[in-house]
Amino acid sequence: MSRVELSGDDPYLLVAQNVGLLSRAFERVIDPTLQERFGITARQLLGLRLVERGETSPMRIAELSALAPSSASRMLDTLVEMGLLARSDDPEDRRKTVLGLTERGREVSREARVVVARALRRAYAHVGDERIGQAYRTLRDLVDLFTRQPAAQAEAVEEDRRG
Repeated sequence: MSRVELSGDDPYLLVAQNVGLLSRAFERVIDPTLQERFGITARQLLGLRLVERGETSPMRIAELSALAPSSASRMLDTLVEMGLLARSDDPEDRRKTVLGLTERGREVSREARVVVARALRRAYAHVGDERIGQAYRTLRDLVDLFTRQPAAQAEAVEEDRRG
């Protein structure tokens, strides 16, 4: 699949469409690799990695995974059923649930990173380490730019909320 270049289209739209194409290209390599070896998807691995990094709230995991809360809940339920995550009551607020990795979840997360990295290197060897490094730095900058809420935008959102 090639990049999207439609003359006259808004550059913001083009960035969004091309990021989507890139994401799907990676998923075409990652998902079959993870399914075959561990029986999980890239999204599920992301869920494991987020919990591993200290995110214990299902709502926060939904937000960081760019999933609707109901979809994230189903994903997390599956990971609990697979024995990769454990749920417990929040000791500070019994109305809330916290998530933690099981020993098997830690093993899968650790092994999956190695297996996925190897699969991506094989699939995209033609790109080369230098260009991958450039791409990473550019994408990191774009994520920072697009996820940071400028002060002016925050003020506009606040004004809209006040009516």
